[in-house]
Amino acid sequence: MTCGQGTMLMGNNCVPAGMQVTCGAGTMLSSGECVPTGMPVECGEGTELSGSECVPVAEPLEFELDEEESGYAELTEVLEVMAAADADGFLDQAVINTWATMTPSMEQIEFLFDHGDELTEISFTEADGVGSLLMPDGVTELPSRFTRVPTGGRFTGPNAASCLSCHFSPIGNSGGPAVANVMQDPDPGTPGLFNVRQTISIQGGGLIQILAEDMTAELQTLKQNALDNPDTAVALKVADGQVDYGTITCDSQGDCNYESVVGISPDLIVRPMGWKGNFPTLRGFSSDAGFGEMGMQSDEVRWKQLDPGGNGKPTDDGDGDGVGRELSVGDVTALTLYLSLQEMPTTVIELADAGLTTLAAADRTLITEGETLFGTLGCDGCHVPEFKISTTIFQEPTARANNAFEDVDLVARDAGYTSNTPFEVDLSAFPADEPRVVKETDGTAIIRPYTDLKRHFMGDHLADDAKAYFPKNASQFDVTLLPEDADQASQNNVVTQIPLGEFLTPELWGVGNSGPWMHDGRATTLREAILQHGVEVPGGNPSEAQGARDAFAALGKADQDKVIAFLKNLVLVEMSAP
Repeated sequence: MTCGQGTMLMGNNCVPAGMQVTCGAGTMLSSGECVPTGMPVECGEGTELSGSECVPVAEPLEFELDEEESGYAELTEVLEVMAAADADGFLDQAVINTWATMTPSMEQIEFLFDHGDELTEISFTEADGVGSLLMPDGVTELPSRFTRVPTGGRFTGPNAASCLSCHFSPIGNSGGPAVANVMQDPDPGTPGLFNVRQTISIQGGGLIQILAEDMTAELQTLKQNALDNPDTAVALKVADGQVDYGTITCDSQGDCNYESVVGISPDLIVRPMGWKGNFPTLRGFSSDAGFGEMGMQSDEVRWKQLDPGGNGKPTDDGDGDGVGRELSVGDVTALTLYLSLQEMPTTVIELADAGLTTLAAADRTLITEGETLFGTLGCDGCHVPEFKISTTIFQEPTARANNAFEDVDLVARDAGYTSNTPFEVDLSAFPADEPRVVKETDGTAIIRPYTDLKRHFMGDHLADDAKAYFPKNASQFDVTLLPEDADQASQNNVVTQIPLGEFLTPELWGVGNSGPWMHDGRATTLREAILQHGVEVPGGNPSEAQGARDAFAALGKADQDKVIAFLKNLVLVEMSAP
């Protein structure tokens, strides 16, 4: 029997909630009902008698008195069952490549997903090689394996023992609160201040990399048009003209001028990862974070550090913590595939339409009117709402866009890592947590990330106080040189380093429940974040978003609240697959 709101079940009757019950002589109260005094009371499963009432059994407190010497050791048994371990007990990239040459079974895909999942949750230990006890010079010892500030020539950290130490709010593998901010030193060889960075959410990251691959391929075609039509400025507009990267002009000798290329590096590779748009791939982003934030050196990072520009596989312990191998190439592949398969952010409206939450008609109206204002204000000029991607198939590694997203350095070092046989996962079909992207009949999909994957000048007030970043290539090396075909004017006037005041337009999907906001977490509310897109009295070098910011500031509070409601509607959720 179910009682209505404001009532409770007493015996076989619904009575007002909180109603005092008085039993007569010879009776007593038992579970809301008067029964004869002394009558034995039988409690159901999971409950126990307390006085004359059945109450839930209190769960005993449990503690583990033993400890795991190695976090990675937890994965050993499954690796052996799948026959996927190499001679040292790590996930073998050669096995993954063998699976990729055939159609991988769902068991194999789920194994790699679960392995990547475990790698994000493990608290690594001394036995795993977590942290660092040597400066990058390989000689100078460090007093502790962890630090909150970059120490002695490091880019950052190490400052954590697990991925979820930082990526946990509001759900796993999303962003983090201000306490999870990190400090970075993009130029460790030069004394100076550090840059503060808020933890970035990984949700939807696989879809974003596919979008970047598509846009890069379009840019390569447009550059070829410029080469085929000498001395003609070719507009670098991609994604159905929604994103404009300026123009490029090439001469009859095949030399190109990059002076009018904007919002992207001269190599015309769209880099969708990092606040500065300096990483092209999930693999590079995660491998770099594993080393930088946790001191977990993957083989590929160690090989490149100890043998830059070569093709060897040094076995030295690069960070002096007594452990040589810490993560294998196969481990990073599994981690990359796992991250690519993270949930796609959604909206409160979509959840309400699916019957998964309630949404009052008045609130729905606030959201839809706020979305209209978002466009009217000009916010959607950079936070472009919608894109079509060419496929929902994520490849690791991939040959798309002429191998711009393949770690060619790693290809030369590990025969199991090759885009000739990429491991493929369908981001629309994998039976993991939802929401998932919906694939169209032609294999394409529509995503709504609210970004243009373009760098913009955001004003001197938001510019990094410290040092500038170089863009990374897919092999995780700094790109310090212009393309070989750059003409003399470009060589004189164009730099590859990302200006201090330029930032990649972050995706807004998931922005509604993932604060604080901005690249350093300085904004405690969405209203504050919008107003931080410019300054109250702009000077001679205003933010590219100053106009939209001023238009928002000029709105009355009721209309501002509509815009905020629209943004609060863009949420991150984690739901089990049916």
